[in-house]
Amino acid sequence: MENTKQKLTPKQREFLKEYLESGNATEAAMKAYHYTDKKLAAKTGFRNLKKLQITEEIDYWLVKKGLTDEKLADKIMELVDNKKDWRAVADGLTKIMRLKGYDKQKVEVGTDDETNVTMIVEKK
Repeated sequence: MENTKQKLTPKQREFLKEYLESGNATEAAMKAYHYTDKKLAAKTGFRNLKKLQITEEIDYWLVKKGLTDEKLADKIMELVDNKKDWRAVADGLTKIMRLKGYDKQKVEVGTDDETNVTMIVEKK
């Protein structure tokens, strides 16, 4: 995958950096564009996540960091098998799913002897 960073404006590059750190488009837009209006930041963040150059760049960096779908699935099963803190697992999954462009997710984990993990995802 080709790095498209040179096609982004400086503000878009800052947005990308902030988004990859937080996983929150509104927060990233507030920091990158120096907004104080949360509604304006939400709209800008939403629009940025619809831009092909930005989504390609997000995918590029996630793959570069080793967050492929296969590795992610393996890590999820490892955490489930090791019975880690379920809330932390769900929080981590939610952040990663947002970064990978999924806009709906449902993560259910069981804490009994039987471990259940259900994920419903819908790609943007």
